[in-house]
Amino acid sequence: MQDIHYDVFISYSNFDKYIADAACHFIEARKLRCFIAPRDITTPDWAGCITNAIAHSKAFVVIVSEHSIDSPEVSKEITLATRVSNYIFPFLIEDTQMNERMAYHLSAYHWIDAITPPIEQRLNELADRVVSALARCDSNEKTISCTTNLNKSARRLIGQNVSPRAEFIGREKELKTIETLFDNGATNVFLTGMGGIGKSEIAKAYAKRRKNQYHTVVFANYESDLMHMIASDQTVFVENLSRSVASGGQAETLEDYYLRKMEVLRTILDRNTLLIIDNFDVDADDEMERIMALPCDIVWTTRTDFSAFGYDTVTIGPMDDMNALICLYERMDRSYPAECEQEAMKAIVERLEHHTFAVSLTAAQGKAAHMKPTKMLEKLSAEGLEIQTSSGFVREISDRRKMTAYMYIEKLFDFSKISEEACQLMRLMAIMPREGVAIDLFMECAAIDDYGVIEELISKNWIRLDEEADRINLHMLVHEVVWKHLVPTVENCSQLLEGAYHKVSNAWNTSYEENCRMESMIYAILHAFPEPTAAYFDHFEAFATYCWIQGNFSLAEQYEMKLYALSCAAWGECSMHTGSAALRVAAVYHNQADYAAARPWYEKGLEIQSKAAPGTPQNAVALSKVARCYAQNQDLQKAEEMFCASKILYENQLSANEQLHDEEEIRKAKIGIAFCSHNLAQIYALQGNADEGYPLAMASYEILKADKVETSLVIYAMQALSFVLYHQGKYTEARKYIEECIEQMIFYHGKERIDVLLYQEVLGDCAMQAKQFEEAKACYAEVLHARETLFPADAQSMLRLEEKYEKALSKTKAYYPMYAVWT
Repeated sequence: MQDIHYDVFISYSNFDKYIADAACHFIEARKLRCFIAPRDITTPDWAGCITNAIAHSKAFVVIVSEHSIDSPEVSKEITLATRVSNYIFPFLIEDTQMNERMAYHLSAYHWIDAITPPIEQRLNELADRVVSALARCDSNEKTISCTTNLNKSARRLIGQNVSPRAEFIGREKELKTIETLFDNGATNVFLTGMGGIGKSEIAKAYAKRRKNQYHTVVFANYESDLMHMIASDQTVFVENLSRSVASGGQAETLEDYYLRKMEVLRTILDRNTLLIIDNFDVDADDEMERIMALPCDIVWTTRTDFSAFGYDTVTIGPMDDMNALICLYERMDRSYPAECEQEAMKAIVERLEHHTFAVSLTAAQGKAAHMKPTKMLEKLSAEGLEIQTSSGFVREISDRRKMTAYMYIEKLFDFSKISEEACQLMRLMAIMPREGVAIDLFMECAAIDDYGVIEELISKNWIRLDEEADRINLHMLVHEVVWKHLVPTVENCSQLLEGAYHKVSNAWNTSYEENCRMESMIYAILHAFPEPTAAYFDHFEAFATYCWIQGNFSLAEQYEMKLYALSCAAWGECSMHTGSAALRVAAVYHNQADYAAARPWYEKGLEIQSKAAPGTPQNAVALSKVARCYAQNQDLQKAEEMFCASKILYENQLSANEQLHDEEEIRKAKIGIAFCSHNLAQIYALQGNADEGYPLAMASYEILKADKVETSLVIYAMQALSFVLYHQGKYTEARKYIEECIEQMIFYHGKERIDVLLYQEVLGDCAMQAKQFEEAKACYAEVLHARETLFPADAQSMLRLEEKYEKALSKTKAYYPMYAVWT
């Protein structure tokens, strides 16, 4: 089915066709293109045609009447529109009671009241609002007149500005071949050739060449497998879609999220989207056929020949345009040699068998060494530096043709005699993410004060600079050479690990925005060094903790398990190190709401710490964590006993440290006391003694609010304080702390955090208790929309919310016991 883009989709019941036709006429009179059935249904698959049209329309207009409210088809169209349409306009033509489903989906938007005559004036108003919204949408302006109908829940694939490097030149024949293949109906085109021959730059050049066709371009580096590539929100980012950290008490697996994301992509992608999958240098991938079936254009760059499978393939060989290669040499040399050097440049190009990256890298070395092409040719001849690419291309991984470019780069690397300082910098760059790293962030983490060495390596083309994004990275072949010859290790890359450690060691108390800057670097470090070492245990523990703070629970779980095993081997199974490691494993499960998996690890940590560090803060921490497990399991008496015991340990530590005047240990003891106090306050509230819990919650709040080191911890005191106030029936006061709590959570952990959605739900509960039913309804609707991106429709939390929403609609006051968040 060919994808056609529309401005407006009009949804209606057949009983209201006269109004729908009129709306279509008024909107199209303003030069916008509408989809309206049955006029625009062009295939026997009418359901597919409608689904496709909604997905490819900017705005959605629904004629709301008694008939459309009862129409299952209109309901389906509305549900889909709330996921994909940029703007939604409900056009109310009858004074009728909506059902819960329609009210839920449409309550967030500005309704156009068409009940009051004359109808022509209301139709003009509708058309004007649609035109105004789409005009501002196209110009990225945001004004009240259009944002009232802006669909904030729409899922959109976020693309990148993809362009080839400045020195890209030639390749007209290859680009024309790619264009022809796609124009003739191909949806997947494989660019096949040896490493460094220019496949990635050709793919980028094609994207730039067709920028008027492709509304969205995504450039994705293939590293481990296609499932991880698509599931990664750093690589393929869909707005308003994220992995569920908990669903009915269980985390969504990476595979489940991948499958859910693929369903969304199948809905929102079309032939105006281009996906470039770079460095697909494998023989096969289990998800390859599924990815190829996506309804968008895909360019694959690979060293593997897939033509044998019947796939559309463009073989990228050495560039046959000598003039273009001479121009490339001159651009990289930047000295624009005299006419007498032209023959030497041609001889160098021939010696390198027209291999583009080899030519550009060789020219850059000549420029850096102030060596004219004639002299460079002599050096290459003397050193025996050349490439042999004459053999045919085959698929086997042992194929020498795949390796010859690498071998030349390897020899040129030795020939260039790079300084030790520059080698160290390249060693550090080799553990950075494939797509590169921001220069300022790299320099900060690597403790580099002088940009000169980076600039030198850029001038020699050993490091590549993306001037627009101000990012640097290594060419794939250079990356391979560095890993072979300079061999990055934890020890020789310690300066970068140290810098990254200092950036994320206090991630709980760092803004979510700042934490996100570090994501790709931390993940790349853990990918580069999959096995932690005892000497850098604290560093890797901080990196693993950072992963679960950012919601990457699968990587965090994998690494925390390794740290626990390392602790057992290095310090013994009953050491403080090992006890803390067990608690860290538990924390990974706890923070994705898998309490059943967390509890045995918390208990293991307590058992170890009780033996290794009785009476210490470490023992108190473990005791309080297990107490929280009992609270989650509703064994409140046991939880109370354990929190009280933990609080006594902290109080003893406080007394001892006050005598020693150890200010830092005093601070930590006070935080421990506050932690136990606000948990006890919640227990008392659940036991019906909220008045007894209030002073404990307030004391905890005052301690944590005053702390200037671990600033995010006040969130948990605010949670407890709002909890106690709620159970005291003081809903207005509870709401104040809940709102403050949400604000702080978003700052530190992002708006998708489960706790944020939970407390937005509690705001609705407070409104219900205060008989503010409209406000309660709006709160529940907002949370339902947000949770739709995280949870399946039958998740327990979704069913609970839908029940609350329906009660708010019916204006029935119902008491909801506020959910305790044990942190």
